[in-house]
Amino acid sequence: MRQRSPSSIMARCVAAVASTCPRLLRRVLSRGPLQDLALEWAASGRPSRGGPHSPGGCTSQRFLLRVDDFPAHDLPSSAFLDFHNILSEFGVPYLLGVTPHLAADPLDPDGKTVHGLSEADASILRHICSEGVDLALHGFTHRMRGPKIRSELFGVPEAELRSLLEQSFQVFTENGLPEPIAFIPPFNAIDRRSARVISEYLSILCGGPESIHSLGFSACPDKIEGMDYWPSFYPAYGPARSVSRYVQRVSKAPRGYLIPITVHWRWEKGDNFGAVRNLAALVSNRVDRWVSHMGAAARVTEVGHGLAVDG
Repeated sequence: MRQRSPSSIMARCVAAVASTCPRLLRRVLSRGPLQDLALEWAASGRPSRGGPHSPGGCTSQRFLLRVDDFPAHDLPSSAFLDFHNILSEFGVPYLLGVTPHLAADPLDPDGKTVHGLSEADASILRHICSEGVDLALHGFTHRMRGPKIRSELFGVPEAELRSLLEQSFQVFTENGLPEPIAFIPPFNAIDRRSARVISEYLSILCGGPESIHSLGFSACPDKIEGMDYWPSFYPAYGPARSVSRYVQRVSKAPRGYLIPITVHWRWEKGDNFGAVRNLAALVSNRVDRWVSHMGAAARVTEVGHGLAVDG
């Protein structure tokens, strides 16, 4: 009989609490530094499959970099090239979340104005894809559904969700772009009902701290509604400066993992992407393309991973 590690026991406790406590307490829980716990839980639960370990049994950490928010509602897309060129200089591939009909103000649930991808946006995307960037669908408008509903997906009827997905894929096709390989929920907010529909179109689902509110706390990686689920919890999620500190710390660990880390390019403009340059230098030659790990998440074999809490 396999002996459970202390970290696996702790992860199960966190998952149990997240599945039963009120939403306010889940929000507090989601602010905790849970990434290491999620990685260790996956590893301890599936040692025969290697869990999230780095390929080839390597003891050094490897990373999957996720970048959110293209285009941005508050910055010109031309500024994104400054961000991209830094990552390209250090040979760092990444997954970029693209919103095909971006709301003029994503935090205004009563807003009606949206901006489709411009030719300039599409040109930038075609260029970066030629340099090894993978694309994800980052919602449809990125607009909150209500004053107290910080999600674009909660409560969307199934037929409407399918229509939005198909319209979004058409935008990629019409602009000569590769199909997205993953779904990044705006605000990291998604429930099981939406995930079931999205799984008919995409095989990778990304998550973040807020995903704990509706999906519960999960191992990393895990399976959610048949999709490979790669959540970035704190401190692997956040400003590049804090993610860099996490990378430095976890790089000293004796066990190698494949770790999803997440930044938002528009958050980094304030220092002219200086913190991004530091992060890129730290992870150079240690970042894999997301497309190379499609279907790689080990099967969930134990009850307790990703306990559902539909919101």
